[in-house]
Amino acid sequence: TEMISPENDLSGEDKRSFQCSPDSGDVLRCDFSRLKNSRGRVVGNLFVLTDAADEVYIITGFPNWNYFVSFVSSDPEILGETYAAAVFDILGMTEINRLLGREEGDYRISRLAAIMKSYMPEGSIFVRGHEANLIVFCNGLGENELREPVQKVLDALPESLVCGLSDTVHSGSSPEELMNAAQRAMNMKKLLKPGSASSQTISS
Repeated sequence: TEMISPENDLSGEDKRSFQCSPDSGDVLRCDFSRLKNSRGRVVGNLFVLTDAADEVYIITGFPNWNYFVSFVSSDPEILGETYAAAVFDILGMTEINRLLGREEGDYRISRLAAIMKSYMPEGSIFVRGHEANLIVFCNGLGENELREPVQKVLDALPESLVCGLSDTVHSGSSPEELMNAAQRAMNMKKLLKPGSASSQTISS
């Protein structure tokens, strides 16, 4: 079993959540609790495994894309009529995982998530997209208004990030439409980003 959490030492902790990947390849959420009696003495450890694929990406705490879309579909007013989206991608994640190890890749994703939470406007909705993409939806904002907080995130990790932006193209734009538009904008930037896999492919 491969632990995906950057830290898997449970010594001294009474509760912990992390992800694990059994031999089947499925990603499971593991909730750990240390059981104590009335005197505070440890009498056992409880591990609860659940399917994490459709809910939350534990490393970031962001809901996964399919779960988010299902949730928004059940209540369209969550995002409102006007909102903008930004898609962040960490460049070279495949090489990072291969050369530096999965723990380093997970650390960089969790660090990006923390930086996004620090700089994005209050009330922003964060989502784990495909691969290493992290998405933020900001209600009541347009693309231009989102540029300033996005730039702060990019400045915090300028060597490894690329981002695409989009806002509502028409009344009732779906999250998928915004995400796809922002993804296209991001992919164009990746083509011009020195050192990115896409840039190397174009120049070779």
